[in-house]
Amino acid sequence: VVVFFCLIKGVKSSGKVVYFTATFPYIMLIVLFLRGVTLEGAGKGLLYYLTPDFSRLGDSQVWYDAASQIFYSLGIAFGGTQVMASYNKFHNNTHRDSVFIALSNCCTSIFAGIVVFSILGHMAHKLDMDVEDVVDTGPGLVFVAYPEALTLLPISPLWSVLFFFMIFTVGLDTQFVMLETCITGICDEFPRTMQKYKTLVLLAVCVAMYFLGLTCVTNAGMYWLNLMDWYTAGVSLMGLDFFMCIAISWVYGFQRFCKNVQEMIGYQPNYYFKVCWAVISPMVLLFIVIFSMVVHVPAYYGPYQYPEWAICLGWFMAMLSIVMVPLFVVLAVLKAKGSFIERLRYACESSDDWGPALVSNSSAESSQSEPEKQLKVPLQDTEGMDSSYISSI
Repeated sequence: VVVFFCLIKGVKSSGKVVYFTATFPYIMLIVLFLRGVTLEGAGKGLLYYLTPDFSRLGDSQVWYDAASQIFYSLGIAFGGTQVMASYNKFHNNTHRDSVFIALSNCCTSIFAGIVVFSILGHMAHKLDMDVEDVVDTGPGLVFVAYPEALTLLPISPLWSVLFFFMIFTVGLDTQFVMLETCITGICDEFPRTMQKYKTLVLLAVCVAMYFLGLTCVTNAGMYWLNLMDWYTAGVSLMGLDFFMCIAISWVYGFQRFCKNVQEMIGYQPNYYFKVCWAVISPMVLLFIVIFSMVVHVPAYYGPYQYPEWAICLGWFMAMLSIVMVPLFVVLAVLKAKGSFIERLRYACESSDDWGPALVSNSSAESSQSEPEKQLKVPLQDTEGMDSSYISSI
């Protein structure tokens, strides 16, 4: 209900709410940090958190968990960053923004870890236990271990209310982006029929997500949440991002992609980004996906081992998003005409109307070849300008 009314006018309404929901968690983290580091035993937790254990680097699960964490926290392969970035001006410096977001995300994660382990250290001190014995992993850390630690603080109800309200605002931010991504995808796929019914589409998606989420508030809710977190936040995201790297770097062409970036920000990304997009990222992602499947450990929660049907359901959820990529490739090839090679070549080419819809200066035109310039088609600017062009790339 909250998400629906916040998104009812699109980014115009959600953008105003985000001013609060995005800043409040940082305020709460600072408050909890100041309270946590002053508690008795906080140093014990911070020492455990900041002391590296290099022997864990040989554990494949550590690398898989690290990749899953960075994918989930940055929203990579979810589509949300692309949808939100699409509302920027054409010449917005996306290169600068992407570096800033990545660095701020890592700094926030480190700072949040300090906040968490300072209070867990106090909990371990109170219970006369080692920190590793009170630390939980996954959802259990947020919904079990940390709330239990808050009960040991003075005025514990206040800290608990503030903590869970912070989690609520973080969840709202995530839902804003995820719902906006779903709605944008549906409306862009069927613009003529869905665009004028965007509010009804939003309502239908919110109602459907509401009923699907009811499983997480039953007595078995934590088990359902852990199952979804185990399978959908790792392999599927890295698999989708692997296909994305291949499609952009080797099908569309990373040189053409860099030229598109130059059209927007005035310069091309350096060779580090080019090598990562074309070689390093696909290889690392493919290795992690294959290796994680080889050494896969079935889902469990504490001492509870999930039954076979639950494991199959988890893999079904993980593969449901990945299978869409080869499925649409097959559909694109079948819809084309000619021999198989001609169909495949046609499916890999961009359409004639592909390119920036609103280009108000000559930067895009100057970076194109003569045949591309000749294929430009005038387009009436929807924001009141005289005219614009669709670049055929």
